[in-house]
Amino acid sequence: MRLQDHLSETWEPDAPHLSTHVVTTDATVAGTEVIETVHQGLTARELLPDEHDVDAGYITAAHIVTVRDDYGVELVGPGGLDTCHENHKGEHFTQSAFTID
Repeated sequence: MRLQDHLSETWEPDAPHLSTHVVTTDATVAGTEVIETVHQGLTARELLPDEHDVDAGYITAAHIVTVRDDYGVELVGPGGLDTCHENHKGEHFTQSAFTID
């Protein structure tokens, strides 16, 4: 069996970087599947950050909203590649059809 660790650590410029939480899973488990477990663990240990910087494997639009609403944490990371949304008329809009104002 292959395992992977999902690590959370402090990231202050003038302080040591410390691991604050570790979740070990089977290697086939995606980061998006453990992000809730990570935040539950950080909450239990009273180590929840104001901003949680993650890589693309841990972030979805739903996670950004859920983490903000449930934990008061800003989840920050690169969004996935171009995604597609279908409206009620069956029209498709790719992510590149939108701009940030």
